[in-house]
Amino acid sequence: MFANKLADKLGLPLTNVDIGSFPDNETRVRVLDDVQGDSVFILQSIAIDPDRYLMQLMILGDALKRSSAKELTAVLPYYAYGRQDRRNKKREPITAKLVADLLERAGFDRVITMDLHTDQVEGFFNKPVENLDPLSTFFSYLKNDDVDGDWVVVAADIGSIKRARNLADMLGAEVATVFKHRIDSFSVKAVALMGDVKAKRVILVDDMCTTAETLAKASILCRSKGALEVRALVTHGLFVEGAKDKIENSTIDKMYISDTIPGVEKININNLQVISVVGDFVRSIEKDSKRIRREGNIPAVIYSSKTEAESLTVNGAEFRAALRGIEKGGLSTVVFTLVDGEERAMKVIVKDIQYNITSYDIIHLDFELLHDDNLVKVNVPIRFNGVAACAGVKLGGVVRQVIRYCKVLCLPADMPKEFILDVSNLGLKQALRLSDIEISEKVRPLVDMNEVAVVIAKR
Repeated sequence: MFANKLADKLGLPLTNVDIGSFPDNETRVRVLDDVQGDSVFILQSIAIDPDRYLMQLMILGDALKRSSAKELTAVLPYYAYGRQDRRNKKREPITAKLVADLLERAGFDRVITMDLHTDQVEGFFNKPVENLDPLSTFFSYLKNDDVDGDWVVVAADIGSIKRARNLADMLGAEVATVFKHRIDSFSVKAVALMGDVKAKRVILVDDMCTTAETLAKASILCRSKGALEVRALVTHGLFVEGAKDKIENSTIDKMYISDTIPGVEKININNLQVISVVGDFVRSIEKDSKRIRREGNIPAVIYSSKTEAESLTVNGAEFRAALRGIEKGGLSTVVFTLVDGEERAMKVIVKDIQYNITSYDIIHLDFELLHDDNLVKVNVPIRFNGVAACAGVKLGGVVRQVIRYCKVLCLPADMPKEFILDVSNLGLKQALRLSDIEISEKVRPLVDMNEVAVVIAKR
């Protein structure tokens, strides 16, 4: 069970709870342990029977609040009712917002979940929400499972484009997208594929697999366009009746799913690999983010290609002061030195900064650990000089920067701080391309160097 694995890794006991039913099938809950003054984490994956499990969760939250629990956190590996995050037709509900409201009214102070159907669901809450991304865990598994070669990461529909792009960045692969038309709740039609999969190996990416209709149709479309192999990577494996047959009768060669849905390990599907994401939830709970932020610090995670991700705390005042000293757009190539709990100095670069959507305070940092012997992908800022002497500017033109960063692959010691383009000799309507940048032989560009980087345009 997910709960047992989580408790074991955290070194905490499971609280004793009696959950049953009254004669008329109303849910009956009683907390058997003393929780007064405690911070309580309630694990509930609202899947398979969502109405029942959602009601259990809310009643349990109410019971704990009335038992004087200090703080309640809902740990939801799968957030049900997340599909309806907007009204597509008249007189339809927005169930993702309704569930958010219900959880808050039940007394929950915080929610930890994984791979929400859309990021906008976070905005439906007035309480903190941590939406965990499973891709780093998936990638740690994939890199040891024969993923060498010419791969394309394909979003199974437009809602998964961000997931596909993020995984493609990790794998150094290209991205493609399947466009589908939903006929009804059980049927879809794969309409078109944007991107080239001919003679390439494909990884289809989606957040959930319910009927398997989307994945099956997408795999067939990819094969028809010349894909040599098709794998599927899905976070939530709901697998309703008939899904197993659709997958096995499709052109999917191998499928990866997480263990966010109870009982998924028992599903008998050929070449199905279940990857545990318990560690992601452990790291989230261990961070104790609220306490860290109240102390003026920032919770952070360091990701590494050689070791498991590591949680740590960054001094908020010092980090914000460092940011103020960095030229605009230059953060991606700045190397920071962090010290962990064992007094080890670590060289890192910032990969992501999460901000509070209302106060714009930094609420989380993601770093990548640099190893001297490991290549790193980095977005190098592009700057230009010679504007004052530029002939085109003197004739009334304006410098328009088309591309602000150039993604490269290099060793940490060879990482450029920035690339400089000299525009002094450009006239009106003349341009410089990425190929005009002087790049060391030790640095390999990962983008099309024929792209225009800067142009002198008319006002």
